[in-house]
Amino acid sequence: AVLMAQHGLKRLPVTDAEGNLVGIVTSTDLFRMLIEESETLSKPVEVADYMSRELTTVAPMTVLLDAQRLMAVNNIRALPVVQNGLLVGIVTRTDLMSAAPGAATDAEYEVTKQILSTPMRFMMTSSPITVDENASITKAAQLMSENKIHSLPVMDVKGNLAGMITET
Repeated sequence: AVLMAQHGLKRLPVTDAEGNLVGIVTSTDLFRMLIEESETLSKPVEVADYMSRELTTVAPMTVLLDAQRLMAVNNIRALPVVQNGLLVGIVTRTDLMSAAPGAATDAEYEVTKQILSTPMRFMMTSSPITVDENASITKAAQLMSENKIHSLPVMDVKGNLAGMITET
């Protein structure tokens, strides 16, 4: 887990004493361990202890190209979509990659231009799965594992967006 966190890895090969590959450990494996071992912790660890508080967000009318740039520049995989201070959705790198066009011919240029100017409101997941800042880190891990997602918006006690928690 320490090696994965230090180097930003999602998976790590496992070798035996002779250097032979015997398996692989993934962030999902670590989630399962965290969920199983949570009862042995002396005190619960809360989401607020590990969430990112400095957020990059987008508005529903932010276009795909701008959202991709924000994710690349900030090295993030999910953007909360906020309107009038309220969380209205989330858009992930996977959402944007599946919508983004590949290399285009001249004939496809107009279609590519339209796709890149598509607002987030058409790509976002409305009513995203969230977690409370006072919830246990185990609860966040369970939500991510069960829903096959890598990040969760974190809500404060007033229901406002307070941060993001990710698998790393």
